[in-house]
Amino acid sequence: MTIRSIVVNHLQSVFEHDNVAVVWIYCNYKVAQTPLNLVASLLKRLVQRHSAISLNVKSFHDIHKVNSARPTLNDFMDTLRSEIGMYSKVFVIVDALDECLQGDGTRAVLLAQLQSLPSTVNLMVTSRYPSSITRDGSATRCLEIRAHNDDVRRYVLGRIPREYRLATHINGHATLQAEIIDKIVENMGGMSVS
Repeated sequence: MTIRSIVVNHLQSVFEHDNVAVVWIYCNYKVAQTPLNLVASLLKRLVQRHSAISLNVKSFHDIHKVNSARPTLNDFMDTLRSEIGMYSKVFVIVDALDECLQGDGTRAVLLAQLQSLPSTVNLMVTSRYPSSITRDGSATRCLEIRAHNDDVRRYVLGRIPREYRLATHINGHATLQAEIIDKIVENMGGMSVS
């Protein structure tokens, strides 16, 4: 279970009967993601929480359908803000920000847009590299999460027998198994949550 899943499940259970929304996006380096489609995903999750579509979302859809134009990032942000206004509090979780392309400005633009949301929004961002979250010098609280080496060793030792290719290649080679485990532990990095 990922940290995102744990946080989402916890928040949903704590605020189950309140006018609170919990929405999330997962950044993935294998998929071409832009700030526009990431914000659109957040809006979609927020809209899906209602049994009926709001007038703001209907209007947003109709305007862009009539004009046959793809909405801009600002259009999506304005509609997201209007939907957020329907809740007393909104939790936005961005998982794996480090997986968003950095060179094209996706991370910076996405963070800037999300940080501009109303004060009723609580933003949580996870990343393996804290600098991808805190580079702008804003007052961001950062918590580093790192697995203990012994926990990683136990986990890898337990996984090896369940991974057919690995188990067949290192079966009976205790030295090779130890080298693999040591290398994984050595390369194991932490993750930052802000």
